[in-house]
Amino acid sequence: MCIRDSIIRRAGENIAAAEVEACLQAHPLVAQVAVPVLDSDDESTLHERIKTSERDMLVEWVGRLAREDFHLDDRAVRLGGAPT
Repeated sequence: MCIRDSIIRRAGENIAAAEVEACLQAHPLVAQVAVPVLDSDDESTLHERIKTSERDMLVEWVGRLAREDFHLDDRAVRLGGAPT
């Protein structure tokens, strides 16, 4: 299932980021953010709001990963050194 299919089928309801990620993610999860679906949304307005949220999250997390220690825990990135 592609993003477009998910958005069209879920219009008018909240979409959990995990639902969209499920069709794209083949790498460890670094961060996620929920993007509300508004009654007035169409595919274009929702897509723009998703892209804005993704850009904000990308800037935040690239900075954090550059400044802080992190490790992989299964399929997620965890801040802090590796557990002992």
